[in-house]
This record gives sequence, structure tokens and C-alpha cells, in this order.
Amino acid sequence: DLSMELEELVEQCKRLRPDEWVQVKRGMEDNPFTSFSSATLEDVKRPDGLNLNLKNVENNRIMQPSLFLPDNIETTDIVPTDLFCEYLDRLDSVWDFGTEMARRSRIDAIITAAIATSGVELQTYCEVINDWSGQGFSYQGNVDYMIGAGGESSLLVVQAKIDWPDSAVAQVLAEAGCLLKNRQLNGKSTPVFAVLTNAVFFQFFAIDANSVVFTSGVPTPLRTDGSYKSSTSLVQILRWMHWFIKSMAVVSALGSQTDAAEAVSAVTRYFRDVQL
Repeated sequence: DLSMELEELVEQCKRLRPDEWVQVKRGMEDNPFTSFSSATLEDVKRPDGLNLNLKNVENNRIMQPSLFLPDNIETTDIVPTDLFCEYLDRLDSVWDFGTEMARRSRIDAIITAAIATSGVELQTYCEVINDWSGQGFSYQGNVDYMIGAGGESSLLVVQAKIDWPDSAVAQVLAEAGCLLKNRQLNGKSTPVFAVLTNAVFFQFFAIDANSVVFTSGVPTPLRTDGSYKSSTSLVQILRWMHWFIKSMAVVSALGSQTDAAEAVSAVTRYFRDVQL
């Protein structure tokens, strides 16, 4: 029972001697926790923390693509339905998108459409605890969206951030970096993926098993030509989501053989070409 565990924890704290409290305080100072929303690019680079390699996102290189869609993710296979486009139009007419919570209605729709049309059985989880402790620097907090097949299979985080870009990039990289490290602690050394969006623009990231960060470059707008039905950028966003999902399928041993073969090709190209 959680209440009993909390009561026991309180009693243990009461029994600590003054010198033991000093040790607890010193340990907290030596290995501070920071929230994801407070993370900076300098934080995520720290060798005693996530130790991410940001060569592709620092010094204004974040707008230059270092992550590319494979050729076998065909545009013709990803056509938004009339019903989906009408739903997005209705959201635009009903919601005031001045808050992050309101903008999540768009993000929910994009994630739902991407997974439902991918042919891969995945689940989306909201407000997922993603704490991780490093040797000298640690993180705590929840991720807006985490996508996987349940349990420890999640490979994709999605961060909704109305404050674009400012602290948003560091936050989503910290979240994805903690996902990477937590998977490695469980013997799963694979790439992880991340999507950063304010429901107007979408930017895509991957972190390989060596902690190198890659980016899709200039953020993709959700709609560029006045209509969701004719929006080529909406198709592009769904293509990115499909690639991430199918890559997750092969890494997690999910999906059909056809899906797996396509994902293997995509992931292989990612390591062979993009990382050079």
C-alpha cells in the first residue's frame, strides 16, 4: 500500500541522526536533479550526466539537417484522408491555441493518424515518468508523450512546447537522452527518437547508441498552403512519423516482415550514411 510505504519512509527520516542528514544533503548537492523544462544544452553535454554529442545541433547547425528520410518512405503511401483533414479544420475553428494544453488537441490527432496508418501496433502514453540518475547530474520529470508497445519498449518521445524554440530543444533532448540511458540500463542499446512541436511546427531528432544527436533541420510547418487537404508539409510530417514508427518496429521486433524489412533498410541507411 502506497500510504503505508510513505509512512514508513517518514519514520525512517525521523530516525536519521544529524550526521546522516548531512550525508543525505551532501549527496543531493553532489548529484543534483534538474527538471526537464530547466535543462540547457550545456547540461545535456555534461560528461557526468547524459554526455550527449551535440555536434549536429550547436553553433546554429540545428537548422541544417543531419537526419534524412529514407527514399523508401514513399509520399504516395501517406495521404491524409478527407475525414482527418476535416477534423483538423474543426479543431482550428473551435479551439483557441493560445495555450499548450489546447495545442495538444492537434498533436493528439497527428499521433493518432500516424500510428493508425502505419500498420504497426503501438500505444501512446501520456505524462510518463522518465527520471534518470547520472554520476554527477540527474534529471526528473514527466514526458508529454511516450510511444512504444508497453513496458520498456518505448523508443519515441514527443514534447509539446508552446515556448518555441528557446528552452524547447534542450528539454526534448534531455527527455530523449534519459530514455536512451534508461533503455541501456536494461540492456537495450538502440537509437531513440524524439519529436518537438508547438502544433504549428514539427522538428525531428534521433540519438544513436553512442549518444550522438541528429536533427531534421529547419522545423516543418503543419500547413503551408492554406488547406490541410493540399498541404505537402502535413504529408512530410506524417512521413517522418511513419519512418520513426517503422524503425521502432524493427528495433522492438514488432510488425510484419515487410514492415521490418523496410525499417531495417531505413535504420541501416541512418547508421551508414547519416552518421558519417
